[in-house]
This record gives sequence, C-alpha cells and structure tokens, in this order.
Amino acid sequence: MDVPGPAPWLTCAGRSDMSHRLTYDPDSDCLVLRIRGKVTIELIRELAPQVGRMFEETGCRRLLNDMSAATIDISVTDLFTSPKIMDDSGVGRNTRRALVVSREFEESGFLENVTRNRGHNFRAFVNIKEAKQWLLSGE
Repeated sequence: MDVPGPAPWLTCAGRSDMSHRLTYDPDSDCLVLRIRGKVTIELIRELAPQVGRMFEETGCRRLLNDMSAATIDISVTDLFTSPKIMDDSGVGRNTRRALVVSREFEESGFLENVTRNRGHNFRAFVNIKEAKQWLLSGE
C-alpha cells in the first residue's frame, strides 16, 4: 500500500528532527501519511492543509496515518483541538481516518473519543494491519 516517492509539495520548512511522506495508493483509493520523529501540534497544523489538498486532488476519502515510529509530543489540550484543525484544513467529517501509534502513546483512546464525538470517522490503532482492515472495511 505504498506509492514510491513523496508528494513534491509536502514540505515542512526548517525541520530536521522528523521525516514524513504522503502518498496516494490508487489500488485501495487511500492516502498514506507516514511520520517519523517528533510530532507536535505545530507539525499537525502544517501538514493538515497539505493532506486536505491531496484529498481534493485525488477525490480520495480515506487516510492511513502511520505515526508508529514517531514520538508524539502533544498536550491533552491540543489533542482536544485537533478535530477543529482537521475541519479547517479540508480534512473533514466525510473522510475515514485510521491513525497508527506506538503503545507508548497513552492518549490514543482520548484522541479517538474526542475526534469521534466531534463527528469524525476516526479510529486509533497500534497495529497497522488492523488499521488497514478497518479503513477498507467501511464499518
């Protein structure tokens, strides 16, 4: 479920402590965003509009967001605001999003509850295979 090469416009100016790649897989009609390194709310604010643009360009409505190799450094307060960031960035409630995190990210359940309570079709996983199955299942 990977298309070679990054989207040429997916950039985060001045960041040397992380890497990311956004691709579109036409076989599954799914965007795949892989992030490694430190993830902050500022990074989310920077990447979300770029993901929104790719949703618009491809007509796709599914995202597999793999942060399993990332260190998530986002406060509970900022997690609470993340659904609005998605809404404002074109990553809306009509998308289906699976987030894969490491077991060390203890706030994944809180993030899932907050996001789903705001009307987003979102689930958090620690297993990428389960995330892909849910994303493609339509449940």
